[in-house]
Amino acid sequence: MLILAWQTMQLTQQVKVANAAATYNSHVGVMQFYHEVLKVLIDQPHLRPYFLAGKPCPLSDPNRTEAVLIAEMIADVHELGLQHTRKIPERVHRDCWPASVIASLEQPILNEVLRTPRPWYPELRMFFESTDRTKLPAPVRQPPQAPPITT
Repeated sequence: MLILAWQTMQLTQQVKVANAAATYNSHVGVMQFYHEVLKVLIDQPHLRPYFLAGKPCPLSDPNRTEAVLIAEMIADVHELGLQHTRKIPERVHRDCWPASVIASLEQPILNEVLRTPRPWYPELRMFFESTDRTKLPAPVRQPPQAPPITT
């Protein structure tokens, strides 16, 4: 009976170590994805103001297509981060990704993309549905695009 108790203790310890390693690897994977997105901003310095300085990106902006694509990549990272958060019970992980999503909303292009409902972002949708609206920056709305002027 003593051997069985000792084996159970050892197995419990091994499971804890394996879970900690899996948590770490999961977090590292999401961060590596985020770093890949940041490398795009390093390579495309003309896009940095949209993501780091709050520059608006109206429909008429010539950089809009590139900026929206990068914003969608960041939305992918946040979606994965929120999935990670839901599965990892430790408080440090539970708080970091929601805070990152809220901070991203300060950038108009990210606010617009993150708040556009898309079925492939269920974690973001649930996050916005469950978060106190008073803690979130106001949504960015694009005005309707005017028809082109013809002569």
